[in-house]
Amino acid sequence: MAPALSDRRPARRLPGSFLAALAVACGIVAVSLITVGLRQTLISETAGLELASAVTLWWAAVVALVWAVRAGLARFWAVPLGIVLLALREHDFQNWFFDPGLVRVDLLTGPALLWQKAVGLAVLLLILATLIRLAWLGWRPMLAGLRARAGWAWALLTGIALAALSTQVDGLGGDLDRAGWALGETRRAALLLAEEAAELAFALSVMLATSLARRTGAGPSPTFAT
Repeated sequence: MAPALSDRRPARRLPGSFLAALAVACGIVAVSLITVGLRQTLISETAGLELASAVTLWWAAVVALVWAVRAGLARFWAVPLGIVLLALREHDFQNWFFDPGLVRVDLLTGPALLWQKAVGLAVLLLILATLIRLAWLGWRPMLAGLRARAGWAWALLTGIALAALSTQVDGLGGDLDRAGWALGETRRAALLLAEEAAELAFALSVMLATSLARRTGAGPSPTFAT
């Protein structure tokens, strides 16, 4: 028998998995500030904001995998894989293994060995296939979720906006230097903080969207009311 409406979990309560991830991310940043200082917290890939973003995305990938297995992994494999690719991006996996990197146009067009080009091309095709599959699966539920004011859809939209913001801020200091605008250390630090904070907020948005989608059962028979 379906539970009565009064027996259901309160609609606007944040998922425990998201709250736990938020607490862990804040803890990582706090420990980093205490142990290595502000500069390393901003720029280090093994501490601070970068580490918090990576841990959050890996956690979101696990939540997405659990959801996808229950919803039908054969159909929804791109959801956890897409988040895994985002987590690997935080570790700069595109620069791994080969010279100039695993996922680089220069690898395919340069003097790299043929087998290295084949591996790089295979990874690139996997990324493209994942993106296409995500777009194919997600655009209709996303629009329906936004119309229904579903929490997971708005969290995901927020994450997309934050990713776009982070991309625009990344390298802005160098662009301003080349344009003749000299930036002081304080402004450079502010730009770096904005970029890394946007990346962490993006990771948390992905975690929130994934947790809400799993809780509400968005999938083959989506329930968009959250």
